[in-house]
Amino acid sequence: MQETRLRERPGDAGGKPRPAWFGPDSLVWLALVSALFFLAELLPALLRLPLGADEITYIARTSAHASGVFLPPVHGHGAGLLAAPVTLLTTSLTALRVWMALLSAAALFLSLLCWRGLRPAWVLAVAGFIFGSLAVTQLSGVQVYPDLWAGFGALAITGLLLQAVGRRGRPGIVLP
Repeated sequence: MQETRLRERPGDAGGKPRPAWFGPDSLVWLALVSALFFLAELLPALLRLPLGADEITYIARTSAHASGVFLPPVHGHGAGLLAAPVTLLTTSLTALRVWMALLSAAALFLSLLCWRGLRPAWVLAVAGFIFGSLAVTQLSGVQVYPDLWAGFGALAITGLLLQAVGRRGRPGIVLP
């Protein structure tokens, strides 16, 4: 008798093919573009950038030498809270810049992740690369300003809204 059964390939557990590392929908693309964004923000010119007047205002309440500066409503507290883990421990400007670069690279990854399923991951990676290669994005990524974070939030919310409208994501993740 001849063998008529199909053999399972090594990666086919349960009938599901394993995604390729660099396949069109691989998360590696998003991680790669976020890592490149982080590395681009580590330029010596960006790390040595002095604190601006607004940055001083944003971190005034959460630094190691906190001051009683009154923040008007136009100045949000979010940017200062993002910097707080570093400003509470040290007064090093380089540590603050590296921390903010790390946070902004993670925010780029997470905001692009909200679009997963709507577009192939490689398309999202190209969009993230274009966004991350802008000088204003790299400059804002290492600074303690709320503008870039509002942009990341808008990007994530738009992707999640489109996921909800298209009923693609799980409601427990998309709705909150």
